[in-house]
Amino acid sequence: MEALADIRLGEERALLIEGELHPDSVGRLLTGFGSLVRACYVGSIATDVNTKAVQLRAYSETAPHDWLKGQTDAFMQRTAEEVLAVSRELEAAARDFKVPFFDMYPDFDAAIERVVAYLSSS
Repeated sequence: MEALADIRLGEERALLIEGELHPDSVGRLLTGFGSLVRACYVGSIATDVNTKAVQLRAYSETAPHDWLKGQTDAFMQRTAEEVLAVSRELEAAARDFKVPFFDMYPDFDAAIERVVAYLSSS
């Protein structure tokens, strides 16, 4: 993905990448292409593991093809722990690279609107 971004940015062509670049790759793109890159990180840090597990369960029960549908409570708990751990890493990367971090808790839809507004602003 980083090589594709290098090519597109070198041609000054727009490219939206969500969730596919390691923070170090984002850092290299920000350093190499500066103002051509608009980056942010998204995660959940303002919640606890139990609340996140409940949210994951609730979503999986309403989304017809969610990958968590039918998983055990223990699996949901481990997934919530992993989501929160990765989110803390992404928040730290956002601070390091001086880009925004958007917390998806407590209002996922409002957070998505903030992310879209940030990424589409000039």
